[in-house]
Amino acid sequence: MYELVKHDFSRLCSLLLITKLLDAKAAVEKKHQEVEELKKNIRRMSREVEEKSRLIESQEKRNQELTKKLMGAEQKTKGMEKEILDKEMSAKQELLKKEAELALAKAAEPPPPPDVPPKKGNLHPTS
Repeated sequence: MYELVKHDFSRLCSLLLITKLLDAKAAVEKKHQEVEELKKNIRRMSREVEEKSRLIESQEKRNQELTKKLMGAEQKTKGMEKEILDKEMSAKQELLKKEAELALAKAAEPPPPPDVPPKKGNLHPTS
């Protein structure tokens, strides 16, 4: 009987070991699948990061271009403002010069003759 129990115990231990091995194999397989899923996610995220990096780089270049255009437009605007101010000053100077010339011309004119009322008998000077 001892041999029978020993044999059954040996079989039981073997079954227990086989069960543990199968459980371990299933756990390893599950972990392997999780690792593969993580690798997939990492590859996907890496692609997304690369795409976002390219997009950011593109936007930075676009921002630089727009900044250059803006700076050019600001310089042009400042130039135009200066030109307008210069023209306004020239126009004001020209106006002041003409006003001065008119004032001098008026001062140089002889005063108008005093108004003489016409004689009653001679209404028309040509008659």
